[in-house]
Amino acid sequence: MSLPESRARVRQLIDEGGISAIATDGAWEEARDVVYTWFFDLKAWESGDTWEAAFSESRMTMRGIKDDRKTGYYEEKVPIKGKEDQGGVRQIKTMQGIPGIEERMQDHNFWLQPRTLKSLRNEKGLHDVSATLIDPKRTLKIGGDDQVDGKKPNQIYRLTGDTIYVFMPVPSEEDHLVFYLLNDMAKKPEATSAGFRAGVRLMRSRLTRIKIAFEDDAGCKFIDLAPEGEDFVPKFRYGLTAMKKVSPFTKVKMSDSEVNECRMAALKYKSILTGANRNEIVVAYRQHGLRAMPTCFPMFAKHVFVENKHIGYNVVDREEKPTGRFIDLHGNLS
Repeated sequence: MSLPESRARVRQLIDEGGISAIATDGAWEEARDVVYTWFFDLKAWESGDTWEAAFSESRMTMRGIKDDRKTGYYEEKVPIKGKEDQGGVRQIKTMQGIPGIEERMQDHNFWLQPRTLKSLRNEKGLHDVSATLIDPKRTLKIGGDDQVDGKKPNQIYRLTGDTIYVFMPVPSEEDHLVFYLLNDMAKKPEATSAGFRAGVRLMRSRLTRIKIAFEDDAGCKFIDLAPEGEDFVPKFRYGLTAMKKVSPFTKVKMSDSEVNECRMAALKYKSILTGANRNEIVVAYRQHGLRAMPTCFPMFAKHVFVENKHIGYNVVDREEKPTGRFIDLHGNLS
């Protein structure tokens, strides 16, 4: 069965029956094969995905990792929601660099651990992170001054002289939506099937996806959503304290409703490709493709400058050694 066919079967179950057709004890026994077939088809499709397809279809994302965050942990103080004005903060650590990306590829890090009934997300610092959704109609030039229809097309900025760039495709908007509907369903009290909730958690641990999408550079930060008084139960989320530009020189904090609109925009993520802005997204990096059919993603790269002119990116391995592949400023991989 093809991915579009298996996706259509799941959508039919969702649209016609909702929770009662999928997420209750008896219903899950009937719906399980339909849902799992779609997810297997999706992961198999990922295994066959290519740079050319993902780039041309506006599914390619890029994350830049500065040289001072390429190894180990980055730590910062995070405000506690509702206590920002009182100076309430907690310490958070985020696993950085190529090792941090690779740890996010290990799905077992996001399973519930038998002893604590929590995942290793907070313990290891494997939080969602920001990236850019690449617009194939614009160049990949860093900090360029080229003009397209009177606008600066540069969508990638140079962080430091030794930045590592992480290129990673995401699924189609249609598959994003199917997963969102299942994941949202699993959070409802009416979803009484433990098997369904476990199945959604398994999919959540294996699917790279866009969580929030902004048209511009959102200046995202972490916030701690742990219940008040639970000092040792942090629940960090990234992207909930975004900023919006109200003038060329001024940004103000987004309201909760505006952030929620950006969450919904992640389901139609191509809508943020307006042609001039940074296209910032918040990404959950996870395993790409099937274990038995490994892919070249995530793909790591380093920018190349010749006589102070940016000409493209050398693809590198996890040790940052060139592989011989090169990405030019128009997104051609050779």
